[in-house]
Order: sequence, then structure tokens, then C-alpha cells
Amino acid sequence: MPAKRPRLPLHFQILIGIFVGAGIGFTASTIAGGPAFVTNWVKPVGDIFIRLLKFIAVPLIFVSLTKGISDLKDLSTLSRMGVQTVAWYMATTVFICQVLGHELAWSDQLIIVLTATLASIGAAGAPSAGIVMLVIVLESVGFPSENLPLALAMILAVDRLLDMCRTVVNISGDSCVAVLVESSLKKQLAVMR
Repeated sequence: MPAKRPRLPLHFQILIGIFVGAGIGFTASTIAGGPAFVTNWVKPVGDIFIRLLKFIAVPLIFVSLTKGISDLKDLSTLSRMGVQTVAWYMATTVFICQVLGHELAWSDQLIIVLTATLASIGAAGAPSAGIVMLVIVLESVGFPSENLPLALAMILAVDRLLDMCRTVVNISGDSCVAVLVESSLKKQLAVMR
């Protein structure tokens, strides 16, 4: 029986992917015909990917937001994690807009706060749900759709690591609430019998 080769840890795989992607992007921008190849072949695939994300995720996000808002009894339930999530959406949106030269008026910044708050309430407990929410927050301030692939490429490098932490906290919180609800229902059923 052949010995199993040890697998490379996920964080090293992610870092290798980042560097390989940066190397391919740099090479494509410097060789003859590279920019045309990126414009004619890579950009349409990125546009299709973004459109598919919107097509699939927007109805799910709308339902999640509606459910999250309808279940919200008190704004104090937006605990520390909710505030951190809102801060993350605001920071990434402002960073992307500043780097890519999209001007933000005061009204746009207020829209970012509102949309980020709603997005943090209704975010799905699944990996990379934050990227889809980020697209919605960016579009709420009129960010140009043709720059979305570039904006997401800037954020994806660091988002995967942060996203793993957010997903763990989100799922842990959902699991704790489910256990507490089950315990409460068992007590109520015991009293009713």
C-alpha cells in the first residue's frame, strides 16, 4: 500500500494561489498581447461570474435580510460581531472606492452605513457570503459595474482568511441559539405535560 503524501495546509495553499495569481497577472500585463487577452478573454469570464453571483444570490440575500430584520426585536441585539461586520463592509467599501477613484459624497457614506448594517443582519452563515454582500454595498453607492471584478480581486486576497473567522463565529452563534431554543422548548413541553 503506497504511503499517503502529506497535504499542504490550507493557508499555504491560499498564499501560493495569491502569489501565482499575482505572477500570472503581472506576466499577462507585460507580454505582447497580454492586455488584449485579459480584456477579450478574462474580463468577460469575470463579468459572467459577477452576473451569476447576483442572479443566484440577490433573491437569497433579500429573503435573508427580510427575515433578519423581521426577527430583530431590539437594535441592541446587534452585538459586537454585528458592529465589526458593519465596520468591515464600511472599511472595504471606502477603501475600494478610494483606490479606484470613485468619489463618495456624505449621502453615499450614509447609504454605506445603512446597507452595511442591513447586510450584516442578513448575511448567510456560509463561507464567502460577505463577498456577495460587498457587491451589494458597492452597488448601493453607484460603484461602476465594470470595476467590480478588479475591486473583488483586491479584497479576495485577504477576505478568505477573515471570512473563515467570520463564518466560524456566525455558525457558532447560530448553533448556540439553536441549543438554547431547544432547551427552552424542552422545558416548556415538560411543564405542559
